[in-house]
Amino acid sequence: MSPIPYSPGNISQLRKMFSHRIAYPEALIQINAPTSTPKQKRQALKQLVTLSAPCWIEPEFFVAGPATVTFNRFVFANHNVTLLAQSPIEIGEGVFIGPNAVLSTYPLAINGVVSREIDKISIGHNAWIGANAIILPGVHVGCNAIVGANAVVYEDVPDNTVVTGAPASMHRMITE
Repeated sequence: MSPIPYSPGNISQLRKMFSHRIAYPEALIQINAPTSTPKQKRQALKQLVTLSAPCWIEPEFFVAGPATVTFNRFVFANHNVTLLAQSPIEIGEGVFIGPNAVLSTYPLAINGVVSREIDKISIGHNAWIGANAIILPGVHVGCNAIVGANAVVYEDVPDNTVVTGAPASMHRMITE
């Protein structure tokens, strides 16, 4: 599969490319509808992802692809999060995902950074994914790690580390 060209700011265009790979389009409509009750949104989310409640998802949330997406407890996905799952995506307990973040196990080409393989993404417990961050296939983000805003991550992020930039590189270790 050749890389899909992507640039920040074209999330709606990227989502249109995957509209045929949405397993439960009515569930996405229910999650994103302002008139849906929390119970309706929770039921719709259970159709799209393997869920350990409670989790909080802000609209416009988007998930597509044939693979399993798993949310552990206390995940917060801010506005406009996009998950493209050719391979599994596993999100640990207490993870915060910033607005406009993209997690893709499909190969993407972003500003000259190309994903190395099609493989699962895993996000460790209590990690933070910054606004507009892009996580590419095969990446493991460690526990308590922070991915800075606008980062493009194509290599693993160790536990207790802050990464920034495009491509992302280690900025510093987190110490208590």
